[in-house]
Amino acid sequence: MLEPFLFGKVLDNIYNVSIYKYIILILLIFIMSMIIFKVKSLYLIKLTARIEKDTKINIFSHVFKIGYKDYSKIDKGKLLNNIEYDSMIISNLLNNLVGFFSTIFSVIITLVFMVYISPFLSSIVLIFIPIEFVSFIIFGGIIRKKVNILIERKDSYINFINESLNSFKTIKLFNITKKKIFNFRVKTDDIYDLAVNKSKVEINMSLLLNLLSFTSRILIILFGAKLCIKNLLTVGTLVAFNTYSEKFKSQSNELSSFNSVVQEIGVSLERVEELFNCYDIDLKKHYKQNDFYEKIDSIRINNLDFSYSDSGSDSLINNFSIQFDGGNIYRIVGHNGVGKSTLLDIISGLYSDKLTKFVINNKYNAQDIISDYRDHITYIDQFPYIYSESIYENISIYRNINLKNIKEICKEIGIDDFIESLPNKYDTILNKDTNLSGGQKQKIIIARALVEKNDVYIFDEITSNLDKENKILFFKILGKFIKNSIIIFSSHENLNLTEYNIVEIKL
Repeated sequence: MLEPFLFGKVLDNIYNVSIYKYIILILLIFIMSMIIFKVKSLYLIKLTARIEKDTKINIFSHVFKIGYKDYSKIDKGKLLNNIEYDSMIISNLLNNLVGFFSTIFSVIITLVFMVYISPFLSSIVLIFIPIEFVSFIIFGGIIRKKVNILIERKDSYINFINESLNSFKTIKLFNITKKKIFNFRVKTDDIYDLAVNKSKVEINMSLLLNLLSFTSRILIILFGAKLCIKNLLTVGTLVAFNTYSEKFKSQSNELSSFNSVVQEIGVSLERVEELFNCYDIDLKKHYKQNDFYEKIDSIRINNLDFSYSDSGSDSLINNFSIQFDGGNIYRIVGHNGVGKSTLLDIISGLYSDKLTKFVINNKYNAQDIISDYRDHITYIDQFPYIYSESIYENISIYRNINLKNIKEICKEIGIDDFIESLPNKYDTILNKDTNLSGGQKQKIIIARALVEKNDVYIFDEITSNLDKENKILFFKILGKFIKNSIIIFSSHENLNLTEYNIVEIKL
């Protein structure tokens, strides 16, 4: 900030020996500025990276605290944008705040120097400040609206890409590749058109500020020249004032660029706040600190109702009551769409608000022990997920399970020989280069369920990809768990399992 003032002194003392004093001071200020800039930049980079990392972790963690019913309604593109885009924008908050307040401080100090040099010329610059302020307010509101629309369209855009990649096979089978590409082009054009429109507003704001800056610059030159002619101002002082004036205007323009950034940060903060406040937090709301150490011997459901809509107008399950007891196998039967999979989801604890209808061991309300209740249940749904991780990790899924135990269950299921034939055996990564049949994948999923003993086992169409021989083998292995567990499964197939006492429950 002192440099223009000192440079003016250099011009006014060009034939004086004191010029060297001012040049040395300028050099020292430059060196100090470089050192401070480096230290500030390094610390800001570290802090910004840490904030972005922590924000991503917090958002990702929070997503998995959302109740399953709410989660199923959320646009997954929005969640991806929350984790990746919004966290990045929010992490820039500190960096931009430091920049914003340092610019404000610079503007004030610059104005002090300007007033000290020439109050009259300073008044010319100050006349334009109210006009700039009103411009910030007007353009800021327009930019915020455009940012809101742009981010919402980006949510839809990312969701479209995600769904398209996940439904690759369906797109090929129905020969709709060209239509998908056309729709992608339309969405991409829409995103970029919105981004260009937002940039146009920012450019118009910048042009207006440049026009105001140019006008004040011309006035300063005209009036400053007259002051020099009248010997009321030296040439060096006018140069110094003009430099401060240009600095003042450039800093004002910098504040206008903050305007756009602030609008983006504001929108991202609102979106993350909505994620944190607008959805039912599964464990936070329902989990009471009642420790449950018992084995689950029975589950009684009393008058269960369920609807996917909040109004309950399209009720899927009505006034359903049943008791599941240990040592039995229960088969849920019924035509497609009757709610078999939904019932299994509810029993597994995914819809925590429905656990008020559950009584465990004839004395505990399941919602009071929700976390422990889930720990006692193993559930394999109709469309289990295979992760791009090793076979061991796909079976253990972050549970501390010994490889020996995994190998034992894989031998029983009849997949150990195949795994051992692979180059990396149980460390083989399951990805596009690993050619597994549907039956082999199903066996890995079955191993995931049975490798750890539990009180309740729930299976939804678990044998759909197995041949007759392997279906019989699965139930033979499952028979070992009957004495100590509750086993519940659904199946569309007419399985001949006369050797087991299977209780059929019709929906």
